[in-house]
Amino acid sequence: MAADSGQIVDRTEGMERLREDFQALCTMVSGAEGAVHTAASMELRIFRGVLELGRRLLEQFFVTRAAARPVAPVTRSGLPMTECRHRPRTYRSVFGTIVFRRHRFFAPDEEGVSPLDADLSLPEHCYSPLLRDWAGFGATNGSFEMSAATLRRILGLNLSKSALETILRDDATDVDAFYDQKPAPPNDLEGSILVAQADGAGVRLAGTEPSERTGHLTSKREAIVTALYSIQPFVRTPEQLVDALLPDLKARTKPSPESSRPAPVAK
Repeated sequence: MAADSGQIVDRTEGMERLREDFQALCTMVSGAEGAVHTAASMELRIFRGVLELGRRLLEQFFVTRAAARPVAPVTRSGLPMTECRHRPRTYRSVFGTIVFRRHRFFAPDEEGVSPLDADLSLPEHCYSPLLRDWAGFGATNGSFEMSAATLRRILGLNLSKSALETILRDDATDVDAFYDQKPAPPNDLEGSILVAQADGAGVRLAGTEPSERTGHLTSKREAIVTALYSIQPFVRTPEQLVDALLPDLKARTKPSPESSRPAPVAK
């Protein structure tokens, strides 16, 4: 497969800049600049520098893979797509945003095809699988705001609530397939009590605005999340229940040392 000469130049220059940036990071640590930093400030500088190196390395990976012209895909009629252009692709990773150009083939009355997208298993949207994993983990165990704030504080990424909604909506399509491929738990691990849980929250419908009179949203639809699992009985005495539900009850009802003393005898 022939390589694009412009891509070769970009790869060579990119690797040279990467070596220079890595050397600059080493110099920062061991040189005069490192002598005036505290441990905390140097730790943060190194972390930010490593993130930028990671972004550049991942960018170099894409440029290298996109340098070779792939075999032209065929049309529905079986003829090869002869028209080929370089088209940009955006990839938002945990290191930051990367834009690279790859070959895209065209033919009359056919949708454009980029074989490299399939070779690299690139997602439909721009968010990388690892970023989706981390963002989804935070958003499913907390709020969208907290997940976005965590990614912004640690990785310096700015993801909007709509971006997180897109990520979770895309990943939700794989839930059924994920559970279908999981083996059923052994019968001896199943509990004798079946628990069904449900929780609902009002979700604002698109295009609705808060009421001018009350300030509340007038058009909402309830989103319901359910859970189904089994547990074993856990037998407890009334005293154990009180201790579990009201752990400070004994401390509040326990007589004080003064009240437990015998009353003085009148003479």
